[in-house]
Amino acid sequence: MIDHVPSTAAIIGRGLIGCAWAIAFARSGFDVVLAGAAGSARDQAMRRISDGLSALEGAGLIPSARSALARVRSVASIDEAVAVAAIAIENLPENVDLKRACFAAMDRVAAPTCVLGSSTSGIPASQFTEALAGRRRCLVTHPANPPFLLPAVELVPSPWTDLEAMERCRQLLTMAGMSPVVMKKELPGFVISRLLAAVINEAMGLVAQGYVDADGVDRAMRDAIGLRWSFMGPLETMAINAPGGFADAANRYGPGLQAMGKQLFVAQPWDSKTIAAIHDVLVARIPDVDARQRWRDQRLAALAAHKTETTGRLGK
Repeated sequence: MIDHVPSTAAIIGRGLIGCAWAIAFARSGFDVVLAGAAGSARDQAMRRISDGLSALEGAGLIPSARSALARVRSVASIDEAVAVAAIAIENLPENVDLKRACFAAMDRVAAPTCVLGSSTSGIPASQFTEALAGRRRCLVTHPANPPFLLPAVELVPSPWTDLEAMERCRQLLTMAGMSPVVMKKELPGFVISRLLAAVINEAMGLVAQGYVDADGVDRAMRDAIGLRWSFMGPLETMAINAPGGFADAANRYGPGLQAMGKQLFVAQPWDSKTIAAIHDVLVARIPDVDARQRWRDQRLAALAAHKTETTGRLGK
């Protein structure tokens, strides 16, 4: 766990991602101010945060859900939330106008050292921060979901984001138990979604071309690639597959992998017949999506507990 946390995180938006960010910061010792419209959504959000923290306590990942929850308060005003924050993260729907208005409000009241981030999954920060006086401290902070169990978070600068702001954000998120993926420039889809797109599109092609069914694809990932990749990335996996490290592995396996790359199905369109066939297989396997989501989070919590026990912290 984190020994010292300096300040407050402002979370704008009380939806699923906003609440998940609140859990991630609160479990790590930050004070959290959650901003959103007044009404029943506030109570629903606080219940969701309480449930998430209780699940972390149950998995042995935090000592006390009650203590963590006590660090979270909810307000109706963006100004009130952001004014005291070291980092503020916007979690509104994927709409440029909404994000532009929210960032203008945050930039107006935030302290000069406060970093302003967006959880957008695909809109570059350059599209909603260009006109701001404080645009140099604005960036994308896109988390894997849920961030309190999946610690990777993509830090994506706009063309005008300061390196100092990027580093300050990296340090704050590291203190919050996250594993920052620091990008050097904007790119549609960032890193995580682009890697996911490559795997998902190839999986669709393998099924569409009749080489394997949906169950086989999931077994190949779940029981082989996924087990390794939960502890190391694809490049490190390559590096330890040859005695001389990555350069040795590239010499041994690179030509074959590159030749295979020219035969991949990643650029083929998704056809309705394949979509229906995969859907039928997965409906039979997952009759209750909500229950399966809860099961997923329980398994992720158990994996996080194991990784924390063996490495000393989340995110490694």
